[in-house]
Amino acid sequence: MKRLIATIPVWVVAVAPMAAQTAPAPPAMPKLSQSEWSRLKALTDNLRSPEGCRRVYRAQPGLASAYSSEEFFLGKIANWQGRIQPLEEKQEQAKDLTLEILRREDGTQAYYLTFHHQEPANAITILKSVWRDDSLVALDLLKGFAKVPFSSVEQQQPRYYYGTPPPKTPASPSKNPYAITTGSAH
Repeated sequence: MKRLIATIPVWVVAVAPMAAQTAPAPPAMPKLSQSEWSRLKALTDNLRSPEGCRRVYRAQPGLASAYSSEEFFLGKIANWQGRIQPLEEKQEQAKDLTLEILRREDGTQAYYLTFHHQEPANAITILKSVWRDDSLVALDLLKGFAKVPFSSVEQQQPRYYYGTPPPKTPASPSKNPYAITTGSAH
């Protein structure tokens, strides 16, 4: 009996580090029907060129509520065309891609396709398409990073100092150093 008690801690010590090193598996990509995948593939293929964007806007009258004109739609998508990657013929072949789907009770479905880019490291582009009754009603694109490493060497200086007010600068349009200004960068 003493020998069994003596070996249990050794076993626990041997297994515990392996359990700590095991990372949880990423969630599996939802399986789409071939028609859903084909629809997303056709959308991404068309969004990669101005002619294709025109085809999408003309074929999907629901986009008129989100984009007032075809030219406005083309202008918004033009900046993203280099970031949208083509999809494979079959979902099983898709690499560097994740997919999430939100389905509402009213039948609206939002597909979030996340393209993972090689350069810069961890860069992503998210294509959100909202469909209602097999009609595209909204489209949005976002970019960012999947993982941002933190380095203590690159720590930013605090933006706000509590206790002492920030110095007044001549570039400040307001005399109040705590004034908040808003506006568009465009």
